[in-house]
Amino acid sequence: MDMMNLKPIRIAIVDDQLLVRTGIAKLLSEFLDQIEIVFQAENGQEFLEKLISHPIDIVLLDIEMPILNGVKTFKKIVQENIPVKVIILSMHDDPEIAFKLLKEGVSAYLLKNCSITEMVEAIEKVYKVGKHLSPFAENTIFSGYEEQKNIEQIKQHNSLTNRDLEVLMMICDGLRSEEIAGKISASKKTVDLTRTKLMRAFDVKTSNALMRVCIINGIYIPRTNEEIEGGFNEVEDARRNRRMTRLRGEI
Repeated sequence: MDMMNLKPIRIAIVDDQLLVRTGIAKLLSEFLDQIEIVFQAENGQEFLEKLISHPIDIVLLDIEMPILNGVKTFKKIVQENIPVKVIILSMHDDPEIAFKLLKEGVSAYLLKNCSITEMVEAIEKVYKVGKHLSPFAENTIFSGYEEQKNIEQIKQHNSLTNRDLEVLMMICDGLRSEEIAGKISASKKTVDLTRTKLMRAFDVKTSNALMRVCIINGIYIPRTNEEIEGGFNEVEDARRNRRMTRLRGEI
């Protein structure tokens, strides 16, 4: 392959520490040939302003910054549907923070003490396929869930119905009971009872723990908001088709 014809990966580095920004930029330029550091910014607001006239593919985004922090910046990217992949690069090794951000749609979550090799691997993976699960995410976020759970065994032992599993997927998507109730034409009380039943079945005490155990066991794969909405549309289409089939049979 002719390396001269490859399109460079356009990157922005956003961190309130100048030494961190310049250090990362220097290392990436040395270790990754097909890369272009388009710009740097010291906070989310500066990043969004520069992004208007300087398009990029990936942003390396710190969490704690003045004016506009990384979490709020990421939410603006999602809300405004900006076509930029977000790699969080943070000193925070709190699994709860990482899990929530990954679930919300960040492409990768790296710790600042990661190796340059790991950072390069994450950038290349995110650029090619949109997602990267770092060793931190894999080994730390899902710690405490070493015992694999078989969904069929759980389903049988706890008398879980297909409707229960449908609610389970919506809980993992982050929907509130009121939203789920509207999707399945049930009452909020019914959904709350199902949620309790599911947490008991999976031996967890919170909805977040339920999501984590489903992910680590391959029962649920985190999805973006667009994918979730698309899934709901497919479900609604399938239900509509079934209703139409029944109606045709009755005519």
